[in-house]
Amino acid sequence: MKLITILIIIIASYIIISTVKFVRVILTVVLSIVYIPINILNKAVQNWYLSMKKKDIIVYYAFAPFYWILVGITFIISVPYEFLIAIDIH
Repeated sequence: MKLITILIIIIASYIIISTVKFVRVILTVVLSIVYIPINILNKAVQNWYLSMKKKDIIVYYAFAPFYWILVGITFIISVPYEFLIAIDIH
């Protein structure tokens, strides 16, 4: 029963997002306020983290869980953000 409720909410949200441009614009702005700083942080950490493999292998492996958590957070936020942008492009 709970799964059906979740599916109905997802379908209704998709219909609202795909038909009401004002909602898409607001969601795009809100997600960009969150996504852009996290993506910048992710790129800076990625440059530092990948350079640690050659400089200090212990730091590289010790920092791996934190790096992959940041990558996951960036991915989770980027998927809906890019989905909203793609709807407006097509």
